[in-house]
Amino acid sequence: MDTYQDFPIRQDLSFFNFLFILSQVFGGIAIVLVVAWGAYYNQGFAGPSSPGQWFNWHPLLMTLGLIAIQGDSILIYRALRNEAKPRLKSIHAALHFVAFVFVVVGLKAVFDSHNYAKTPIPNLYSLHSWIGISAVIMFAVQFLAGFVSFLYPRVRKSLRSRYLPLHVLGGTMIFILSTCAALMGITEKNIFNKDYHKLPAGAQIGNALGVCIVIFVMLVFYLVSQPAYKRIALAEEQVLPLDYSEEENTAGNSGAIGGDN
Repeated sequence: MDTYQDFPIRQDLSFFNFLFILSQVFGGIAIVLVVAWGAYYNQGFAGPSSPGQWFNWHPLLMTLGLIAIQGDSILIYRALRNEAKPRLKSIHAALHFVAFVFVVVGLKAVFDSHNYAKTPIPNLYSLHSWIGISAVIMFAVQFLAGFVSFLYPRVRKSLRSRYLPLHVLGGTMIFILSTCAALMGITEKNIFNKDYHKLPAGAQIGNALGVCIVIFVMLVFYLVSQPAYKRIALAEEQVLPLDYSEEENTAGNSGAIGGDN
């Protein structure tokens, strides 16, 4: 009989649970800070008719999509380890879809705010924009490839197993690029303020936002890189055809962002 283990393994997840909650606290603080940054220190939020205020949706939606939601979608396999594998895959994909919608609207906000400003601003000239658009393109490709590979039923499970390491690597690279782009964007926005060197309140909020993002990302990396915290297959998942078992074992032992189970 093909099984993962003959006896159930007990995992001490107390420290994992503490760090997971801590990650959600810092992720939540980051969202609050980016809202405050836009609402109180950058003229607030508005629609496309007000390009300056329309821009403020860009950092909010990108932080939500590429940092907070993407980070939680990566953690979902370990955070909800008692859920069935197919359900976890669906949640993982749904979170990425929501993140992608936020990213698309966030991109529209920044392009519109540049194009329709009183004095139009060039697009895609900064390192922040180059890294950011690269992350978005990779995110879109990764989402499509992952959807076809892991949710389309006619794909052979052996092909899924071979693709999984690339999915893991792609997820890692995208999350790193997203973090770099976020930090560069915060710095770029702060530097546009000629009084940045005096560290006004808005700059303090921006800096604190960057610190919270870094802590959140570091916690995500740690939680998904520790073999002791990997998801153990549920009892009903332990007796499976060989090709499916190979996919599960590869995923469960990957120990990297984007493909941990």
